[in-house]
Amino acid sequence: MKKIFILFLLVICPVIANAQKDDATVDEENYRLVSVSEKYYKTVYNFNSVKKYNYSQNSEPLPVTIEISKEEYDAAGEFNISPLGVDVTGQTEYKKLTSSILENSSKYMYKAVLDWKKMPVVRSYDILAIGFNQNVKATNIMYNTHYCLKNGSCYDNSSYYVNKSSYGVGVSFKLPESSDVSVLRNTLTLYMDKNVNGATIKTQRAVADYSHAIKSISYNLSHSYSVNVNGISLNNDSTTYYDEISPVTAILNCNW
Repeated sequence: MKKIFILFLLVICPVIANAQKDDATVDEENYRLVSVSEKYYKTVYNFNSVKKYNYSQNSEPLPVTIEISKEEYDAAGEFNISPLGVDVTGQTEYKKLTSSILENSSKYMYKAVLDWKKMPVVRSYDILAIGFNQNVKATNIMYNTHYCLKNGSCYDNSSYYVNKSSYGVGVSFKLPESSDVSVLRNTLTLYMDKNVNGATIKTQRAVADYSHAIKSISYNLSHSYSVNVNGISLNNDSTTYYDEISPVTAILNCNW
């Protein structure tokens, strides 16, 4: 996520939605993957006092998110022990962000998937987004939170709020709060169409970005951002509530 505050002449069209689907939507299994890119991240919560390693509003953590290698991500264990011997289980989070472009004849789909390997400490309103070139447009938007509990029960939640513009689409949503969550995946899918008449598109770009709330944020304030090919740009009133990561870009050279 780039915290860049640039004025764009665009129209934001927020929509409160469950799942947007119509007869034009083609089943995903008919699409083939033509471009994919992924990055891995680690967030470490550093506390002013090791005696306050449990998160609370009165002992707010100071998180740092960095990009890591796939090898470090794969090797991350379930438990994390601090150098001082304090068990900080749940205080180091691992997540993977994947951006992909899929094709079905002359139709295209952009997808952003955020997988949590280690569950987040804070469960508030997060943001998942895809930025794209202005010569394409999103005709259908689908979002889903898939999560499983330690007892094996799995659920899907498609409640979200949309920010849509000519530069990208973002959705904000509430993470499940249960401490028993063992699997958590957030998926944004866009069905794309050309936004130009008579011109051939040579390059497509799907820029996936994710903003994780590092402290509790209100539903309304979580809508305070925009999306473009640089990723998510938070507004001044929401920037301190979220972590910062580098976006993931899938690129496709084509003749469309």
